[in-house]
Amino acid sequence: TLMSCIRCTKCKTGFIKPEISPPQEGRGSSVEISPPQEGRGSSVEISPPQEGRGSSVQDVIRWNCTCGFQANSQKVTELIQKYEEELENLENEVVVDPSRRIFSINQFIEKKGKMLHSNHYLLLKAGSLLSGIAAYQDLDAKEKYVRKRLKILDMVDPAISRLRGFELGKLYQILFQKIVRDQSTKKRVQPELVLDMQTCLLESQFLLSGDIYAPPEVDENAGLLRKALDPNAVEEIMKKILDKYKINTSVVTIS
Repeated sequence: TLMSCIRCTKCKTGFIKPEISPPQEGRGSSVEISPPQEGRGSSVEISPPQEGRGSSVQDVIRWNCTCGFQANSQKVTELIQKYEEELENLENEVVVDPSRRIFSINQFIEKKGKMLHSNHYLLLKAGSLLSGIAAYQDLDAKEKYVRKRLKILDMVDPAISRLRGFELGKLYQILFQKIVRDQSTKKRVQPELVLDMQTCLLESQFLLSGDIYAPPEVDENAGLLRKALDPNAVEEIMKKILDKYKINTSVVTIS
């Protein structure tokens, strides 16, 4: 998924990937790398080395590019930590004007995107911050980053997950705002956009069913949608959703 890769400073076209080095004789350290979690990056856990010898992430992680260049592990770690701190400051910054917040996040994405892979977890997190701003601005950029996060989820966790439910809820809100925007400017609303919005909402409700942290508007809006649509249309959408997760429609109520 390339969620930890940074651009190679030597060949300029490749990306440096983290790799685990073989344990050194007598060290006895073990390494476990967990995948990125919501709101944080990958974590590395190192068990205590044997015979009281020290150990560090730099001892076991090597950053290599396909061109043969090996980056300094400490410098890579320091760079990522710097970017993480900048993003954390953006996340915690109190800004009244959403336009200013959108500008700051876009600036972070543009600048850091020159060094990080487009699928890097820091850019995805920044995109998540952008999509969470309740403003009718930068809707295309918001949609782009939510869809990218969903694509990553499809690769690393294609099964039913609450995280996908929350992301689909965000995507529904963005698509709804785009439809309202188009209607206000008398622009023709594409039927595909409407169907996509409806599917996102019903799929989000399906994935977050019974979740105490699910936004209440998901259930409320899904209920209104079910009442507004023809029952056959709802059934057709739900069949596609259940087929996506390989759930037998004969044993599930889909209305």
